[in-house]
Amino acid sequence: SSSSSSSSSSSSSSSSSSFSSSAQAQAALEPTNVYTGVSRSGVNGRWRAQLSTRGRTLHLGTFATAQEAAQAWDVAAIEERGKEAVTNFDIHGYLDADGLLRKDIQAKACRSRDSAASAAG
Repeated sequence: SSSSSSSSSSSSSSSSSSFSSSAQAQAALEPTNVYTGVSRSGVNGRWRAQLSTRGRTLHLGTFATAQEAAQAWDVAAIEERGKEAVTNFDIHGYLDADGLLRKDIQAKACRSRDSAASAAG
């Protein structure tokens, strides 16, 4: 009878360790950089957008979702590189009929950058 109790305790401990292993495996499977210029922030779990251009890195801020960070990266890439920029999403969604960055998107990007700068400093 003591052997059956020891086997049940060992099976329960192995099932709890396999659960934690599967949780760790699931976290490892979560993508960390699904978009260009976007990575997971290790500090707070938010998504960081950074654009490297002309030998410098522009920190665009952190965002709640990878998609928001990718959109911020796209806008910065268009501002830096023009309508020939390679973007994460369809570039035509950012441009007006004249091929310029749409005013509403440009204004939103400025507000977003201003709030990120004030939070940082």
